[in-house]
Amino acid sequence: MLLITVFVIFNKKIFQLQFLSINIISLLIFSYLIYENYLINGNYLWQHIAPPFYESTADFSYIYNINLKELWNTPYRNSQRDSMIGILLTDTFADYWQRYWFHYDGWGLKINGNTVSKNYPGNLNIIRLSIAISFTFYLSVIIFLIQEKNKKLFSFGILGFLGLLALIINALNLLGTKQFFDVTKGDPMKTHLFSFILIFTFLYFLIKIRIHKNFLIFSLFALLLNLFLIMMLSPVGVYEIINTPSLQSRIYHFGPCQFTLFIDSIFSTEFSQCGGSEILNPKNTYFLKVGNKFFANNFALIISFLSILFYYLKQKTKK
Repeated sequence: MLLITVFVIFNKKIFQLQFLSINIISLLIFSYLIYENYLINGNYLWQHIAPPFYESTADFSYIYNINLKELWNTPYRNSQRDSMIGILLTDTFADYWQRYWFHYDGWGLKINGNTVSKNYPGNLNIIRLSIAISFTFYLSVIIFLIQEKNKKLFSFGILGFLGLLALIINALNLLGTKQFFDVTKGDPMKTHLFSFILIFTFLYFLIKIRIHKNFLIFSLFALLLNLFLIMMLSPVGVYEIINTPSLQSRIYHFGPCQFTLFIDSIFSTEFSQCGGSEILNPKNTYFLKVGNKFFANNFALIISFLSILFYYLKQKTKK
């Protein structure tokens, strides 16, 4: 996906001396970073060990098949296992895979003895609304791209579909490499896997509806989008936070703790006393602190922030 993105956006510029010089230097830095990651997990960046059951290939009908009745009545995880379109429509603006706001152990209020999120497995009407939004988004972009005459805008608008193409190639195993697909789930077909380029398609959509040139459209879009997000997330209120210690612990972890953990990661200190394994759950592997600190990770992090700062200052001097 990254190579496709680079070729589409930069095109012939990739052969310019400045472009090559910057990327060769970046490659040298990140080669060492990739090697350090190999020392941690035993795999290189391009290596992936397929989980059990992810050793099959999707039927070609998976690409175009859609069951409208099932999509409308039961749009929950695994219900769209044989429909790529169904998964996209339920996952782009919602949480079909129940990894985030529809997760059984999500951030929201709990039920069943305070063990299951109130949002799980998702409000049916909200999911239906997200399906309508997704359909409108994808159909509008396709129409805009067909009519597009600006090559630069077309390049940005098509990126999301190129990311989807990469997942289709994997699902059908068109390259003949090691199979990595689970037909019992229709996975991997998650929008977050190509979200870093799908966002360009979404920006293209916003440009085409002239959101940047019409304050009324901007205000209406912002209002409706935020209302939809609030309804979907069903966030807890201040009262619930005050009276729920577990929510206070999570907020503290993702607030003050992250700042001190950031200092630790750069300077290899032990400034932080609130690692995830202490403040959340000793058995929760998602928040465990890594004992070994590696130079390249810290160096790459500092370089990234300095690059952002340099770009910001450079743009500011141009004005």
